Amino acid sequence: MAVEVGDLRSGQNRLVRATNAQQKKLVRAYDTWAAGVKRDMDAALKRWARPVQLKAILDSHLPELEAAMLDTTHQGVQTAEKVVIGRGQPSPRVLAARNLHLRKNDELVTAALVPFIGARLVAALTGPGVVDSRAVAGALAAQRAYPAQYAGGFWAMIFETKRAQGLDVDEEQRRLGLPPVKVKWRLDPQAEHCQASPSFYGCPDLAGEYESWGHLPTVPAGEVTCRGLCRCWIEVWRDGRWQS
Repeated sequence: MAVEVGDLRSGQNRLVRATNAQQKKLVRAYDTWAAGVKRDMDAALKRWARPVQLKAILDSHLPELEAAMLDTTHQGVQTAEKVVIGRGQPSPRVLAARNLHLRKNDELVTAALVPFIGARLVAALTGPGVVDSRAVAGALAAQRAYPAQYAGGFWAMIFETKRAQGLDVDEEQRRLGLPPVKVKWRLDPQAEHCQASPSFYGCPDLAGEYESWGHLPTVPAGEVTCRGLCRCWIEVWRDGRWQS
């Protein structure tokens, strides 16, 4: 999602910095993996390896990429949770949100991200034309943007955690006979926004006020068409004004 810190109001800067830090970790993990792949392919090319042999090298390394992406995204989920709750203990509802997000995250990494990168690399290394060290480097570099997009899961986890907290607060408010906390879906004025698609909301359709966290259909980077590229955020009505 790569958002410049100055893009959003000061109340969002901490969240943006944390999300951008997670993006860098994902790309760094990919680069470390890619360096190992390139080293082995360069050695094979010196022995006049054929495309089928390069594919075999790639196939042997893909489990390492999956493990690296899972480890980095798991750490990101826990960090995103801490961004919201600080040093406090997560409630059962927050823990449930974390576990659900981890399951979704794992499915995306294992069933989408790694197979997609693998397929693109196979196409680049077994297609027409001469494959040499420079071509291998270019093919690997061309995939760096895809792990970076998974920082959107960090952005989503921030708001999933906050929604879980909000539902806890709403429950306590009801117990005390008080009204729930209102929330507002805000659109980043500097971003292009997605439209509704099958099974996903369009962000402009979600913009506006909600009577409580429970009335919010999803969260930024959640069930929206733009997914991990989402730059929307949530504000809450607190102390007589909307606050990030």
